[in-house]
Amino acid sequence: MSRSLRALDTALAVTLAWFLGLAQASAAAPAQLQLRDQFFDSNGVRIRYVDVGAGDPVFLLHGNGGSVQEWETTGVLQSLSHDFRVIAMDARGHGRSDKPHDPAAYGRELSLDVLRLMDHLGIQKAHLIGYSMGAQTVAHLIVIKPERFASAILGGAPGRFYWTEKDISQANENAVERERDCISRGMLEARAPVGEPPMSDEEFKRRSAACFANKDFDRFALAALGRGQATQTITREQAAAVGVPTLGIVGSLDGYLANFQELQRLRPEMQLVAIEGAAHGTAARSPQFLSSAHAFLLAHRITSLN
Repeated sequence: MSRSLRALDTALAVTLAWFLGLAQASAAAPAQLQLRDQFFDSNGVRIRYVDVGAGDPVFLLHGNGGSVQEWETTGVLQSLSHDFRVIAMDARGHGRSDKPHDPAAYGRELSLDVLRLMDHLGIQKAHLIGYSMGAQTVAHLIVIKPERFASAILGGAPGRFYWTEKDISQANENAVERERDCISRGMLEARAPVGEPPMSDEEFKRRSAACFANKDFDRFALAALGRGQATQTITREQAAAVGVPTLGIVGSLDGYLANFQELQRLRPEMQLVAIEGAAHGTAARSPQFLSSAHAFLLAHRITSLN
């Protein structure tokens, strides 16, 4: 058995013991951490982040339309903070961070925000966990600055190595829909469980109305985000050349599964976990997501920060 597989087996055993202990203590444990909002200036854009726990630094990057709260709701932030220093941030255009309306403020800038926050906190090397939009940022970061990262977890999205002009055009169409309806039918259908019937007009109108009613959503910022995605694409050659240890986690009903499988063919050493019966919108809430991520982080602890 290889050293990496032995390390992962050991980490899985440690994780199982950790979960058993956590379950026994759950009645006494607080449901939520006391999080203190912090902010920093990222090249003129104010970014909100929280910083809890101790140990190897782990950055959590949420999905499109989300916030730090996603990681609280799933329990990932609280659970990982037992063993790691966890830094979660509201991406620009989201939550309590600034929401510019210029497409040039997004794409690659999402990746640079992470690097700037690392520099702001004096962190030389860290682990990355991203889901959906956040995973696209993770995939971009391990291409442009691999030396800064000890490991990477791609949840629900494998990086934009497969994008063509058609994908860029679709992103622009989705942005128009967001400006008009606050949500995008194209995005919702792309992320719906495989085999699910198209969303009814009634359900679309209900979701659109809920989006307009949510004061945390800035539809023009989210449209700009969509238009800026093209500057975060990578090539297949770049994706294949990544040397950062990487774990992909995706639902078996997620349309991105095929893209993950292609990425694994490009990078045979990449580990891939397909959560049976989970879709794009549910995989991150699965206990298997957290247990797989926790074991992977333990197996790739940072041995030197010099």
